[in-house]
Amino acid sequence: MLHVEGKVAQIIANKQKMDGWVKEVYLSTKGRELPGSYNYSLLAELFQEQSSPWCWLARSHIRSIFIALTKWVKQDVEQTIPDEKLRREVLAIYRRWHEDTETRANDELENLLADERRPPMTYNHYYTDNVQMAQSGARVHGVTDALNNMPRKGCNGDLQSSDMETETKFVVANSHANGTIKNMDDQACSEALISLDAYYKVAMKTFVDNVCRQVVERRMLARLPDMFNPTIIAQFSDGKLMLIGSESISQKQRREDLNTRKRVLAR
Repeated sequence: MLHVEGKVAQIIANKQKMDGWVKEVYLSTKGRELPGSYNYSLLAELFQEQSSPWCWLARSHIRSIFIALTKWVKQDVEQTIPDEKLRREVLAIYRRWHEDTETRANDELENLLADERRPPMTYNHYYTDNVQMAQSGARVHGVTDALNNMPRKGCNGDLQSSDMETETKFVVANSHANGTIKNMDDQACSEALISLDAYYKVAMKTFVDNVCRQVVERRMLARLPDMFNPTIIAQFSDGKLMLIGSESISQKQRREDLNTRKRVLAR
């Protein structure tokens, strides 16, 4: 991923570049494990690199929600509260709610991001399903290529059905042998790449759901009614309530002038 001016630009890599990147990380994390296998730090390093944009994307998503929420509250206040002084006081209450809610939401998000920086872990069987599907797909691809390249005719013409059956069995069996990776480092990298792809899919779905449920819903939207909750308002002091609900000085002066005119006209 390429970071440009606080944003993330996606880099499209072909299989050759992807294999080269995995091989480079594999060699830098290689320990005393047996040939053809890799230690847990390889998958962790690969995943951390691939998931690095999540932090910026999640924070940007939270900011956009707060921007939309602020716009909605201001429009609602302007349409429902004609008095300018009261509007200012109500918006001041919202700003205090906003600051507190933003702190809670960001703290929750940081907890989720901290979880993603830990070594990969999941109880979701979808991970093993993805790994097995990828391995099975590779085997099927190898067999299919072998069958497609199988000769259709013998020296004296078309192959007989019995000969075709024997030849097919030989080609299928031989495809498994030819599909074996001879270089053990390449074998380990191939397995790591399959595991990375499988784990990334599981972790991404979990992270998106957690941001939605734990940050947006729990820490933001669920607290929105508390902004003007009667219980919260009841805890305001008399002075605070007078400040919020009292008329402005100009409004009071206008009211007194109108009452004076009323008394004069009533004589």
